[in-house]
Amino acid sequence: GATDMFVYSLAKAALVNATKAAALNCQSYQIRINTVAMGQTATESELAFQSKSDQDWLSKADAQHPMGRLLRPIDIVASIGHLLSPASRMITGSVIPLCPEFIVGTLPPPHHQDDKDTSSNN
Repeated sequence: GATDMFVYSLAKAALVNATKAAALNCQSYQIRINTVAMGQTATESELAFQSKSDQDWLSKADAQHPMGRLLRPIDIVASIGHLLSPASRMITGSVIPLCPEFIVGTLPPPHHQDDKDTSSNN
């Protein structure tokens, strides 16, 4: 988590632990419990909202993303489809991180427009 995102980080931790606890409680019934943790997603509503201030928002956001583009709804559907398939029958109590803009457990360093060290003249 990040210090300026205390409540968000607290809620995410609660979701992770609730997933694990629910999976533990349901395993004797052969019920699997998993969570999909999504990052910012390029949905129609997100695009409409962001485009109000910047018509080129999506291409800029995609270009700045570590994976080359923001998460799309199809990425979420594919992951949930996998969790519903027989291939994942042994997956339970897991959090599937669909948030490649975050390193697991931490936030990435801020993006700087100028990578040069301006703190010294050496």
